[in-house]
Amino acid sequence: MAKPKLTIIGLGHTGASLGLALQVEALSFEVVGHDKNSETAALARKAGAVDKTEWNLHKAYADADMVILAVPFGELAELFAQMRDELNPNCTLLCLTNAMQPTLALAAKLLPASVQVITADPILTGMGDIPGDRADLFEEAIFCVAPSLTASENGVELCTNLITRIKAQPL
Repeated sequence: MAKPKLTIIGLGHTGASLGLALQVEALSFEVVGHDKNSETAALARKAGAVDKTEWNLHKAYADADMVILAVPFGELAELFAQMRDELNPNCTLLCLTNAMQPTLALAAKLLPASVQVITADPILTGMGDIPGDRADLFEEAIFCVAPSLTASENGVELCTNLITRIKAQPL
């Protein structure tokens, strides 16, 4: 039986660090990564942040049980529009953003209600200028979590379990 699939879209500092944090312990799921910059994706794969990368956005999240978006807010509308018809019907979509309410409003407008949309903002205080991608970037950080009105209890639990797994604290 295939492992559940988790996709990280956006493999810059936040996405790659999240992938590295997830890889600290043996995983019971496959982590697939995508970045519009192929060099960034290759670096994340080489660092071990993801099990594999997929250059095609649609293939990256096809059949994913959970998709994590670690991209700037300005890219979300286009991404939601591209993903809306091809997301796994009961997919949990975790958007890492500090623009939580605008992201939820945009998702409600552009995505099917069956998609479990949850936003989370990792509060990284006192970290200063953090060089490179790090598996411990989120340790002891507080993640403010805000689910959409249509998000299920299971979707919220999946996200809070993921946050706890990387040694952060969901709020």
